[in-house]
Amino acid sequence: MDSGKSSSEGLDYDEDNSSFVSRITSALLTPLRPFISKNAVTAYLGTFLFFVTAICMVFVSVLAYGLFYYNVIPQVGLERIVHLQFGEGHPWGIATLDSGLVPFQPYDVHVELELPQTPSNLAAGNFMLDLSLLSQPSTSASSGDNTSPQIISRSRRPAILSYASPLISISKKVTFMPLYVLGWQREAERLVVRMMERVEFSRGALNIPGSVRLELHSHTEMQVYVAKVTFRANLTGLRYSLYNPCRCPAHLTVLQVDYVPMENHIILRFHFYVLVGLYALILPLLGNPAVRLCFFAYEEATGRGQDGG
Repeated sequence: MDSGKSSSEGLDYDEDNSSFVSRITSALLTPLRPFISKNAVTAYLGTFLFFVTAICMVFVSVLAYGLFYYNVIPQVGLERIVHLQFGEGHPWGIATLDSGLVPFQPYDVHVELELPQTPSNLAAGNFMLDLSLLSQPSTSASSGDNTSPQIISRSRRPAILSYASPLISISKKVTFMPLYVLGWQREAERLVVRMMERVEFSRGALNIPGSVRLELHSHTEMQVYVAKVTFRANLTGLRYSLYNPCRCPAHLTVLQVDYVPMENHIILRFHFYVLVGLYALILPLLGNPAVRLCFFAYEEATGRGQDGG
């Protein structure tokens, strides 16, 4: 009998210990149950998929935007140094252009000259600049011979060095004498002459300039330090909005694609379809964002409180 009582008391003691441990465990896990329930796990999964899809969407959008920007925005500034040839008639020179120019894009063309203020240059007075845009050399289909480049556009503009009276010239030289002695400044003037305004080129390899020819016309021989030809693109519409996003008002950011080549529209459509596909993928996941986790936790807590009451 004593052994039976001792065994039953041992079982009761074990049951009491197990029930005590279970109550403590239940008490400790009660605040955490709303966060590890089935609804909470579903919210976790939905939130994870939401952020993964959002990151993928941003990455693909940035990549598509970069490709679209690279194919739509032309080279805004193109500069070439022209090495003038002296000794045979008027000074002239030819510079080769690369593929930086695109069709149906307005350009402003400038000629930049750095001229020393020598007595012969000052005495030359007005002189003329003759700029010609030449096409790329082509091969004849019948004879196979290379044909000479054709003139696509030509312009002649006058230029002159700035006049300074002897008193002003001497005062300036005396004032900046330390700079002249140290070599930080030299007796030269930089002239920038606009040769062409908003010039456009048609589609086709023969319509895009492959080289430029610059010639100086003066009744006296002139001295030139540096001669440059600069192309500056006048961006409009979509190109202006992409290149200057901060300067373009919201009501002007319409998709004006007048000067965008048709082959670049493929990239625009690709970008649009990618965004539509990603948004279609992410919309079903919007029903399980992290915000719903709070509602699940609240429902679990209030539901268990009512059941316990």
